[in-house]
Amino acid sequence: MITVRTIEPSDYQTVEKLIYKAFINTEEGYGNEAELVAKLRKDPTYQNDFEGVALKK
Repeated sequence: MITVRTIEPSDYQTVEKLIYKAFINTEEGYGNEAELVAKLRKDPTYQNDFEGVALKK
């Protein structure tokens, strides 16, 4: 069963690692995508309602 919910600050580190793993072995390689996401989260217009995580149970 998979549950989807809004991201929580406690998820940030896990998501950062996932983003890194998703890009590291691509043809273009890792280009600081996780850092970009972290920067976007600091923007005053950021709304965590639009960022979700899927959890497999």
